[in-house]
Amino acid sequence: MFRSMRAISLCLLILSAALGAQPAFYAAVVITSSIDNLPLVINESPAGELVAGKPLEYRFKARHGSGSSGQHNITVQKPIDDEREYFLSMDIRFLASDLEHNRTRKIELLPPTVSLTGTHQKRVPIRTKPHVLRKQSGGLLDRKLAHNSAYHFAAGDRHLYVISQANDRLWSPSRREDQSGEFLEIFHAESLKPLAHIPLRDSLDRFGHFSAIGATATHLCLGTYTAEVLCAPKERLLEPGFTVADFSPLPVQGLSGNIVAIRSLGALLLVMDRHGSVAVLSGDSRYTLTPPQDRYRIEGVRTGVLRDAALIEDRLYLPNDTGTIFVYQLGPASAKHLKSIRTATFDPKRERHQAERISHLVPIGHKLYFSQYGKGIGAYDTRQESLLFSRKPIHPPKVHYSELLGREIETPPPVHISKMIAACGYLIFSESGSGDITVYDPASGKVRHTFAGGEGSVFGLAVIDSVLYSLSSKGRLYGWSLGVCPPLPKSRH
Repeated sequence: MFRSMRAISLCLLILSAALGAQPAFYAAVVITSSIDNLPLVINESPAGELVAGKPLEYRFKARHGSGSSGQHNITVQKPIDDEREYFLSMDIRFLASDLEHNRTRKIELLPPTVSLTGTHQKRVPIRTKPHVLRKQSGGLLDRKLAHNSAYHFAAGDRHLYVISQANDRLWSPSRREDQSGEFLEIFHAESLKPLAHIPLRDSLDRFGHFSAIGATATHLCLGTYTAEVLCAPKERLLEPGFTVADFSPLPVQGLSGNIVAIRSLGALLLVMDRHGSVAVLSGDSRYTLTPPQDRYRIEGVRTGVLRDAALIEDRLYLPNDTGTIFVYQLGPASAKHLKSIRTATFDPKRERHQAERISHLVPIGHKLYFSQYGKGIGAYDTRQESLLFSRKPIHPPKVHYSELLGREIETPPPVHISKMIAACGYLIFSESGSGDITVYDPASGKVRHTFAGGEGSVFGLAVIDSVLYSLSSKGRLYGWSLGVCPPLPKSRH
């Protein structure tokens, strides 16, 4: 009797331990390909080769892959010839319920010409290889930074300045480093030769300590998340032994929170904070502008932050994130608010989707062009003081069949402009999530050229002479030929 009860208790203990044990894997994906011998990479590590018609099961033993919260990256890439390749990169995410039940995801990969019949099917596009595409579209220079992440960029007459980051906590193995910190990297513009590598901070908060960078004719200035502005003469930056301690604080009054932008416009230096205030510095004159309360503010969504500025004659134009452009008459010791230009009218309590963030304001002659995030571009005539157009799409509309209407309809694709400058009378801009750069002619309303093949998103644009420079979020600098474009004045970052 005693032995029988002991055996039962032992069985229950083993069963309980088995039920409470951690699973051997969190989730799985079964991939089938119609393309033979297709190399498979999962979370940046080789995961085998897909043979046509033969399913391959991959088990995720860790919740985190190349991203947090159960996000995993799947990439297939196979060369076709010297210029073309099959390429598909996609992220999959497992929800908590998926992980709890060891849910298996099925993916079927098909050639690019095959019609899809299910949501689990994906076409594998054929693309031109990025390095070939860069060369074909006008790429001149390509330089890897000393570190793998970069978000802030400025240009001088002969040099490029980048705030780069090293992070030892990133999920992506290709971007993770064995240290964390922020650095100032300086490059010669003509060759992209590295000239200086200056440590700024030996630790890294969530977003970093430095939030903006700007170059004047004589100085380089850095903005921080604590409303500080540090400046140093540009010629001193290349001296041996120069450190971050050699930067001097720039006295700015009335700013708080993080510095979102530093702009150099002629003799003016503008410093903008996240709350919509702007410090204006010119010689010995210094004052702070706080635009009028905008009734279109949306609490917690659109708060009136300013991210760019334009100067035409003695008038300063400041756009905010609700689609308002404030106009000021500049004086020697103060500025007078003249008017507020509304680029879109909406009810902030009911029509939040109409709040159009204007992040870029670019003058070409007497016209101001501005980006309307997700909606296109707009233009304002400063002589006539009239809005020329708003929400103008950039790309040709896409045609698709509507079952509801029973006919084909045209839908303009959204335009999420992330950076925009002007050169040669053209607007040059990048879009969120893309490494391509578009050259747009506002006079004809046509795209004139696309620089393609850049890795990662574009986090900075500048023009020096006839070369366009772009900063990649993946820690690369590119130089692109503007062709017959004549020598240009220095563009803003």
